[in-house]
Amino acid sequence: MAAASLVASALGIVLILVTAYILVGGTVMTSETVVNAQKDMTALQVKMIGTTMDITAVSSSNPRYITIENTGSESIRNFEQVDVFLTFLDSAPTIYRYNADGGIGYWKKEIIVPDHIHPRQWDPGEVLNMSVEYPVEAGTLIEVRITTGNGASAVRAI
Repeated sequence: MAAASLVASALGIVLILVTAYILVGGTVMTSETVVNAQKDMTALQVKMIGTTMDITAVSSSNPRYITIENTGSESIRNFEQVDVFLTFLDSAPTIYRYNADGGIGYWKKEIIVPDHIHPRQWDPGEVLNMSVEYPVEAGTLIEVRITTGNGASAVRAI
């Protein structure tokens, strides 16, 4: 009889140790996930802080030619993540996504000047000239907003 209670106590201790091991493992894994997420968010915020633009000119024709200078410290490599928002009188902003061939409802990269450091990338100090083609019936353009993939944006009222 004494041996049975000794075996039951030993089994209970083993179960408590296994449960504690699982709980500690889960806690460590959760904390590693949180730390990695914080590191990723910090890296994204550093890129966002380093990304600034200035819209220097907007043409009056359709398509609209927009000239933007990269005044920040970050290069913009992925134009698919850059969106153009055009706001017309008496309407909500309309989004125009990147398309290398352009067309109605899209924007396209015309030229980057000078494009010496990293060809086909928009580096700090370089000027991007883009065109945005929109439907004729859209109306009177009152505002242009350019937004990058990391959330930085530039706005110009027309």
